[in-house]
Amino acid sequence: MDFVLTKMLEEGLLDEEALQRVSALVAEGRPLEDAAVGAGVPEEKLLRLLSGLFDIPYVELEGRDVPKELLAKFPARILVGHQLLPLEEKNGSVVVATSRIGDAAGLDELRLACGRDILRVLAPSNELDRCLKRVLGIGADTLQ
Repeated sequence: MDFVLTKMLEEGLLDEEALQRVSALVAEGRPLEDAAVGAGVPEEKLLRLLSGLFDIPYVELEGRDVPKELLAKFPARILVGHQLLPLEEKNGSVVVATSRIGDAAGLDELRLACGRDILRVLAPSNELDRCLKRVLGIGADTLQ
């Protein structure tokens, strides 16, 4: 995790004071994404940095269609609870958008639910939230 924080400092996403705050929050168990965004790092810039560091594609969700038959394969409570959005099937795997690079539990639940490998891509949480509400309908608010 220190490597990521150092890169954030080098890229100008954090100053020394913010670095210390984020580092302390992460040490307490808070997710890096929450700590960094709480310290003023724009989520999109953070996700793009993480995308490059961990070789996980970054995707834009605006205007993207999500096949309803694909969504039907997953429990909505997992999708909403972990803010995960299945986007497509690719080579026997399912491409799933998330804003949390470290949320292995949610991805594992999806893997168990569908019995297929999951390929993770990154997208901002506000876009994920909008897309989930759009594709799942009014029930997505209730599930949250």
